[in-house]
Amino acid sequence: MSAPGASEESGWPDAAAESAFLAEARSRGELPTPKPTAAEEPEEAETGPLPPIEKMVERIPPPVRDMLDDLFPHEARALKS
Repeated sequence: MSAPGASEESGWPDAAAESAFLAEARSRGELPTPKPTAAEEPEEAETGPLPPIEKMVERIPPPVRDMLDDLFPHEARALKS
């Protein structure tokens, strides 16, 4: 294999270890997936002022709000006061 310590120091496999892994995966019929391209990366949200908390809470469906009130009663009361 490779020189000991090369992958131990960085925590990542060296090129030889990675090649061996990929060759073994190919022999089992596994195909490594390519890295995502820039087009597949999620878009960043628009920056700007956030709407008031009341408007944001209104967008949450009532059954979900009820469940959140049950799960986090203290936090919900703090927002209402």
